[in-house]
Amino acid sequence: MRDSDGEMTVVWLLPAKRYTVDTNGTAINLYGEARKVGVALSVGTVGTSTVTVTIQESTDNSTWTTLHAFDAKASTGAVYVDLTPTKKYVRAIAVLAATNTYYVDFGVCAGFYYQRYYPSHVA
Repeated sequence: MRDSDGEMTVVWLLPAKRYTVDTNGTAINLYGEARKVGVALSVGTVGTSTVTVTIQESTDNSTWTTLHAFDAKASTGAVYVDLTPTKKYVRAIAVLAATNTYYVDFGVCAGFYYQRYYPSHVA
C-alpha cells in the first residue's frame, strides 16, 4: 500500500488475541525513516477488565518514553491516532485492570509511512 509520496508498512504492535496479563509488545525498528505512524487499537470481548495501551518510543530499544497513551478501554470498540515518531524504535504496552474476570481480547496495529527516496538523476 502506498500514499502519494512514500510507502506504508503495516505490522501488529500487539497481535489480536485474548490477553490475561500486562504485556510489552516487540519493538519495531523504524531505521530513523518513518515520518508518520497510524495506530489502531481494536477491543473485542472484555470480561470485567479494562485495558490501557501506551505507544512508546526509544532511541536504544532499552529506555522508553511515551509517544501516546490511549484512554482506558472497558468496552468493545476501536480508536485510531496518527503519530509522529522522533526516535528509532516504537512498541506498544498494555496494562490490564480487573475487578473479577481478568481478560481482554484486543489488538494494536500500526501503519508506518516511509518517505520514498529517489536518486537525484530520477525525475
